[in-house]
Amino acid sequence: MSDLEGVRAEPLNQNPRKHAVPSHFVETRARSLSKTVLWRCMAVLNSFTILTWMPESRPIIYAIAMNVTGFVLFYFFERGCNLVRWGRMPTESENSVGR
Repeated sequence: MSDLEGVRAEPLNQNPRKHAVPSHFVETRARSLSKTVLWRCMAVLNSFTILTWMPESRPIIYAIAMNVTGFVLFYFFERGCNLVRWGRMPTESENSVGR
């Protein structure tokens, strides 16, 4: 007999830092509009920063730099937005669980 017999193994994909935020939700129009306006402001600042700080005058370099930095910024923007609960409504399938 093994010492581990009867010990229940936890699935590897479980996140120990689960938030109390529903995993399936619908965004309100106000949340979507707020995220859109905030993202466009960040994108303009990103473009301004790249165009101001890069001494090169080659448009392809600007385009590549803006796309790479925009990609990284958008990733962290979305991760940050996921931490904000405002403007979220749980989907019907989560409301009916346990009834």
